[in-house]
Amino acid sequence: MMKSASELIRELSFCEDVPKKYIAYYPMVLIDPVLLPLGQNQTVSITSAEKENARRTLKLEFESGIPSGTFGRISICYWQTQFKKLENTTGIEKVIEEELGKSQRQVFLDVIGKEQSGSCQLTNFYSSFRSALKMKIFNDERFTAAEMNTKEVTKSYSLKDIKNPMPIDFRAFQLLYQLQSPLGIDLYLFLNMKTYSMNQQGSKRSKFILWSTLEAVLFTERCRCKNLYEFKQRVIKALGNVVHCLPTCSIEVRDKGIAFRSGRTAVQPLQLAS
Repeated sequence: MMKSASELIRELSFCEDVPKKYIAYYPMVLIDPVLLPLGQNQTVSITSAEKENARRTLKLEFESGIPSGTFGRISICYWQTQFKKLENTTGIEKVIEEELGKSQRQVFLDVIGKEQSGSCQLTNFYSSFRSALKMKIFNDERFTAAEMNTKEVTKSYSLKDIKNPMPIDFRAFQLLYQLQSPLGIDLYLFLNMKTYSMNQQGSKRSKFILWSTLEAVLFTERCRCKNLYEFKQRVIKALGNVVHCLPTCSIEVRDKGIAFRSGRTAVQPLQLAS
């Protein structure tokens, strides 16, 4: 069962090595930029989202509505982890069939880690859970070897097709779910990705992340804000929760952005629970 928020904060603070049972995976393609809505009740109102920049166009399509809020993010993480465990095997379709054969209440308990508290909550969750499985991702990379390529039609793929997803600590998701902070989940994913990359490169130098960079990454949140000041305030508030999830990292808010130094908590790949 899910630990309380205070128990998770205490456990995250004193544990630098992530136990295997908490290692999960999230698709890197959805970390930068973020296109998932933040509102918990938007699971059936939007069927596509798209963002284009100098490097690529990312587009998401969902027949039954975009998975959103903490439920959408946790559902994506849950499915991605199941598919990562079965990478290079033939058991994916059987797992999908077994998961969809469970009762909605059992799925909620398995994914979230606690009993659902009402029919409305269960409906919103299960809509996100099913949508995450059916999500179509179009990732048009247009910058190769420093040469701009002609834009072509990009084929879609799904979570089960994704290779090399980002390893994460699922306790962070559980904590940010309890704190009702989908923006916190997005920030955790982005900073965890930065930490993982810096650790892989052996870099001990600080990085400075400009507000303009965060605006582009946290695209969904920026669209909800009237101005940059409001966006900054929401990010700073969410960071107050994220620091519990990256306890050995140094995060300092400055006027022009965030100073960030990696710690030892970036989850290493290939440590799946047996």
